[in-house]
Amino acid sequence: MRLKSLLTACVFAVGCSEAPDDSADIDSLIRGFTIDAAYQLHMEDEIGSLEIGKKADLVVLDRNLFETDPYEIHKVEALMTLMDGKVVFQRD
Repeated sequence: MRLKSLLTACVFAVGCSEAPDDSADIDSLIRGFTIDAAYQLHMEDEIGSLEIGKKADLVVLDRNLFETDPYEIHKVEALMTLMDGKVVFQRD
């Protein structure tokens, strides 16, 4: 998952065993994949956050990313995905 790679960016070749001080925090990374990405596409009025009048694209995860250890994020699973307000994936 790209999010985990960005969050825990570390050069293991030099023996780094923890995320470096300059690694991005989860809040910044989620913004980068949502509202900030929408802004880059000039679509922030349509997508990127949950607001009245915007497309309801979202994913329901099996745990809270803000409470998950950065080295465990790759284990987070999607339970449901909605695109334009319609369920397009649901785990059985």
